Amino acid sequence: MEVVSKDSHSKREIVIFGVLVGISLILIFMGDLRQVKAARAVSMVVFYPFEKSIAHWKGLSNLSNENAMLRQQVTELSIENQQLRQFEYENKNLRKLVDFKKRKGLELVPAEVIGRDPNRLTESFVIDRGKDAQLRPGMPVVTAEGLVGKISEVVEGTSLVQTIFDRDFRVSCLEMKSRVIGILRWKGGSNCSLENVPVQAQVSVGDTIVSSGLGGIFPKGLLVGVIVSMKPDNTGLFHDIEIAPAADLSSMEEIFVVKSVRLEEMRRTQQRPMGGE
Repeated sequence: MEVVSKDSHSKREIVIFGVLVGISLILIFMGDLRQVKAARAVSMVVFYPFEKSIAHWKGLSNLSNENAMLRQQVTELSIENQQLRQFEYENKNLRKLVDFKKRKGLELVPAEVIGRDPNRLTESFVIDRGKDAQLRPGMPVVTAEGLVGKISEVVEGTSLVQTIFDRDFRVSCLEMKSRVIGILRWKGGSNCSLENVPVQAQVSVGDTIVSSGLGGIFPKGLLVGVIVSMKPDNTGLFHDIEIAPAADLSSMEEIFVVKSVRLEEMRRTQQRPMGGE
C-alpha cells in the first residue's frame, strides 16, 4: 500500500494555490478576451448579493457612527444651553443686587450660600465670607428682594446667618402708609408675625412692611414683607398680623451683608432681649 506523507500533501496544496493565483493573474491581464469577460460577468452576478450586503453593512456602520456624533453634539449643545441659562440667571440676580446697592447707598459685601442644615433649611445657612471680609456678628443680611436676617457667627472664610425664620430673631418694622411700628418675629410656618400693633392702627391686608431703623442694626426702609392676614388677638388690644416675607429664603444662592452699621449700636442692641433691632 502506498503511503502519502504530510509533506507531499503540503507541497500539493502549495502547487494548487500557485496555479490558482496564476490563473487569476492571467484573467486580470487578459481582460479583453470574451471568456474572461464572461467569467467576470458570471462572478459579478454570483457575488453581487454579497457585495450589496457588505455595502449595506458599511452604510449602517457609517450611519451608526454619524448618529453617535450627532448625539454627542446634541448633548454638548444642551449642556452649553444649560450653562448659558445659569449664567443669565446669575447675571440677572447680580444686576438686581447692584441696583439694590445703588438705591440704598449701603456698603455691601456679596456672598454665596455654601451650606444649609437639612433640619433647619430656612432658619440658618452658611456663606463663603467671614473674618477675611471683615464681617462681624450682628451685621444685616439682605437680597434685592428684601431682608433675610443677620450674621450670628463669624470665622475665617465663612459665616453663619440667622434668618427671620429663627424663633430668636426680632426686628423692628413699620407699615409704610400709617407708619405704625411693630416687632417682627417667627412663630412657625411659612410666614412671620408682626406684634404690638394696636387694633386702632390703620393697617390692612396688602400693606407693605419695612424695617424701621430703630435699634441701629437694620437700616431703615429694607423691605420685609406684605400683610397677608390680620385679626384682633386674644386680648382685643392688638392686631394679630401675618406677614409674607419678601425674600424667598428656601432657594436663595447669593446674598449681601450690610457693613455700614455702627458696631457700638450693634453690641448695645444685641443686649436687648425683647426689643426689635
